[in-house]
Amino acid sequence: MTDATMRGYPLPHPDNIAREDAQRIRDALQAIDGDIGAVSDDVATSLLAAAENRVGRVRLATAAEATAGTATNAVPTVKRVKDMILALLDVLEDTVASLQSQVDTDKDALQADISDLGTSVAASLAARVLLAGGQTLKGGFDADGYVVVANGGTFVPNPKLGNFQAVQNAGTHTLNPPATPCSMVLQYWNNGAAGLTVAGFNKVTGATFNSANGGAHLLYITRHVNWAHVHIVAL
Repeated sequence: MTDATMRGYPLPHPDNIAREDAQRIRDALQAIDGDIGAVSDDVATSLLAAAENRVGRVRLATAAEATAGTATNAVPTVKRVKDMILALLDVLEDTVASLQSQVDTDKDALQADISDLGTSVAASLAARVLLAGGQTLKGGFDADGYVVVANGGTFVPNPKLGNFQAVQNAGTHTLNPPATPCSMVLQYWNNGAAGLTVAGFNKVTGATFNSANGGAHLLYITRHVNWAHVHIVAL
C-alpha cells in the first residue's frame, strides 16, 4: 500500500497510531488547500480579458468590432471574416473596373491626339523643303550673298555657305572647284591689282581674267561627281 496519492498527498496507514495519521492528514489537507488556491487563481486569471502579455478570456467579436478591428480580446467568426473579405473584393473589383474604364477613355483620347499630331506634322512637312528631297518645288527663293576675302593661297568655295558668293580679290590666288557636287555663281572684283589662277577644273571657258584694280567678273561653276566646269564672264 502506498503512503501518498498520485499528487503526493500523505495518506493514513493502518499500522500508524492516531497521532501519526493526524499529522499526515493535516499535511494532506494543507497541500490540497494550496492546490485549490492555485486553481482558483488560474480560474480568476482566465476570467480576465486576454491581452498581448496575459492569457485570458477571449470572446467572439461583434460585427462592429470585427469591422473596426479594435478589440484585443475578441476574434471574428470565420463566416464574418469571409463576408468581410468578399465585401472588400467587391470594392476592389469595382475600383479596378473604374480604373480600366478611365484607362480606355484616356487611351482613346491619346490616340486621337496622336492622330491629330500626325496629321499636323504631315501637313507641316508637306509645306517645307526636306533634306531627303524627292519634292516638287513651287516658286523660288531669295539667297544671301556670302562675302569672302581671298588673299593669296588657294580658295575652295564652300556651297554650304551659299550658292551665291561675292569674292573680294585682295591678292593673287588660285581658285579650285568646290569639294562636293553643286552649282555656284561667284562675283569677283579686284581690290587692287590681283590676278587669279584657275586649277583643278576639267573645263574652263569664257573670258580671260582681268587682274587690273577694279576688274569685275562673274564665275559660273558647276561641279559634278567627277567633273568640274567654270565659265568666266568679264563685266
